[in-house]
Amino acid sequence: MVAQEIALQAPDLVRKLILVGTGPRGGEGMASMTQVAKRIFGAPYDPPEHLWLAVLFSPSEAAQAAGKEFLKRKQLRQKGRDPEVNDKVSSAQVEAMDKWGVQKRARMTISRRSSSPHSW
Repeated sequence: MVAQEIALQAPDLVRKLILVGTGPRGGEGMASMTQVAKRIFGAPYDPPEHLWLAVLFSPSEAAQAAGKEFLKRKQLRQKGRDPEVNDKVSSAQVEAMDKWGVQKRARMTISRRSSSPHSW
C-alpha cells in the first residue's frame, strides 16, 4: 500500500515494483480478506519465510522446489536488507490493511441541476 503511493507520488524513486495481494484504497472487496487470503495468511509457517511459498508459488512440487531455491537466493544478500517482519510489526500491518480497505463516503456530493433552462 505504501509502495503504491510512493510509486505514484515519486516515480523517480522506484526502479522496479512487485505488488502481491493489493488493491485500490477503499476499493470494492478491500475491507475483508478473501477465503484464500485468510487461509494463506492465517496458517502457521515453519520457518516463517515459507509464507512466501504459499503466496508466490503454486502448490505443485516443481513450483515449491523453485520457491525454496528463491528463498535461498534471497537469504544470500546480507547488506541493505530490510529487517525481518516479526510479531511486533505484523499487528500494525493488519491494522493498516484494515484502514486501507475501508470505503470512505464521498467528501462532496454533486446535485443534479434542474432541466429547466432558467435554474442555476
